[in-house]
Amino acid sequence: LSNTAYEGETISFRGSFTDPGLLDTHTFEWEFGDGTTVAGLLDPSHVYIDDGIYVVTLMVTDSEGDVGTASLDMTIVNRPPSVSLGPDRLVSEGEVTALIAQVSDPGQLDAHTFHWQFAPGEVVTGGSNVSYTFFDDGIYTVTVDVQDDDGGSGFASMSVTVQNEPPVADAGPDMTAD
Repeated sequence: LSNTAYEGETISFRGSFTDPGLLDTHTFEWEFGDGTTVAGLLDPSHVYIDDGIYVVTLMVTDSEGDVGTASLDMTIVNRPPSVSLGPDRLVSEGEVTALIAQVSDPGQLDAHTFHWQFAPGEVVTGGSNVSYTFFDDGIYTVTVDVQDDDGGSGFASMSVTVQNEPPVADAGPDMTAD
């Protein structure tokens, strides 16, 4: 067992013990250091939902009530979020366009910051759902950089084709003349 794994990854632990009391029966309890425990298994699996260093302890109790313990440090490494903006879009100039960044992060306790770019040099910090209005026709690349609170970063982009809309003419109210 390596003492390093990634958040969201299933880790298989392998416990062992020796006891000179050949007729003793034994119970097992694992404490994973993140507030969770499991009893009755010598070889459990566990998933950490956030990065960090955790002290994992195995407690073996024999039928006489004597307890043996062993511990190890488990280092859980952050994984960056995965981000998707979906398919490319076709919109009209002047139309309010809703954009949604779909984020998947094995670090279930991670908080995320979103940096959107709609045009070169125009970066907006916001949430996963934003609205934007393109005021001129053209093809734009929209990007989002999503950073988790542990330093991981995921990136996605999409193409938005903005079609021209004809001007709306108004000649004023109807008039009559003599």
